[in-house]
Amino acid sequence: NHYVDKLSEHFDEIPKVKLLSERAGCKTGHIALAAIGLTFLFVLLNIGPVFFTNLLGIVYPGYMSFKAVESHDRKDDKQWLTYWVVIGDFTTVDTITESVLFWLPFYQPTKLLVLLFLAWPETHGAELVYNKFLYPFLKTHEKKIDENLSLATEKIHEAKSEALHRAVDAALKQQPSS
Repeated sequence: NHYVDKLSEHFDEIPKVKLLSERAGCKTGHIALAAIGLTFLFVLLNIGPVFFTNLLGIVYPGYMSFKAVESHDRKDDKQWLTYWVVIGDFTTVDTITESVLFWLPFYQPTKLLVLLFLAWPETHGAELVYNKFLYPFLKTHEKKIDENLSLATEKIHEAKSEALHRAVDAALKQQPSS
């Protein structure tokens, strides 16, 4: 099967999955499909949906990013860096909208499928979202974003300096006079 072979190519590189597949007498792609199926079933049944979406959306990409950093191939570096740019924006939007959207039927399973689409190297999901939506938006608004980040950084430094001065003044007022 084409999909099992593609999964196997990917998961053959992960020693623990390779060992498990050898012990089970099957391809790593079958192990991956079983794990994805069980994960989806758990999320569908509302058994640990946040854990499983974090596992798929953060832990797995985090490990694959580690592998990419350690490899000499720059293509996988770009793929995972693109993923993190997309997932940062996805997480921001999800945090804002989740209090309303989580009431929708199949919200968590849909979110899991979106994360799978974004994270899976074969779909190029993160790259597609980045090229089609994020890059044009960020490029159009880059100057304004940079200005606002600069202003926010300046305000944070001012607030930090003011807080430090107040803390020192308060501490000096607390000291007993000689």
